Amino acid sequence: SREPARAVPDLLELASSWQPDLIVRDDTTFAGCIAAERLGLVHAAVHTVAYRPLLYQLIAGQLSEQRANVGLSPDPDVQMPFRYLYPSSFPPGFLDAAVALPATTHYFRPRPFDGSGPEGVPAWTADLGQAPVVFVSLGTIVNHRTAVFATLISALRDLPVQLIVTVGRDQDPQQFGPQPDNVHVERYI
Repeated sequence: SREPARAVPDLLELASSWQPDLIVRDDTTFAGCIAAERLGLVHAAVHTVAYRPLLYQLIAGQLSEQRANVGLSPDPDVQMPFRYLYPSSFPPGFLDAAVALPATTHYFRPRPFDGSGPEGVPAWTADLGQAPVVFVSLGTIVNHRTAVFATLISALRDLPVQLIVTVGRDQDPQQFGPQPDNVHVERYI
């Protein structure tokens, strides 16, 4: 991983004026933990992908080289990246039981909440019937792709399903025109 060679100097410069107490990074980047170790700071690696001890061993030499560039001793066993805290939102049952995570792993269950708007649960949800429910969303980033919504609504509206489509707070559900009783287009639920 050559990423630290470019990013560590920038992080050290930024930290000289900002003076952080903690550096948090994802577990696939290493500049943050190298900079934190150089500054004597605690650092956390957030579990974002499968923990790969074999990968970390393959890049051990490169990480030690980058550590040496800032005056740190080698870390041949690659203990430094996960030394302090490794929070994981992955349920243990979803992970490969044959791969032991670092002792600093702490599991947590995220509780997503996005109640920043006036929306509530629509009354029609209490009477969905027995038909399968199909939920369509493009999330909050690509929900501007109204042609995709229109195509999905057109393809699914005549099937024996309850179709629920959420188009986002910045879209008007009325733009998709009148819909049969089994199709519900909302901004957000």
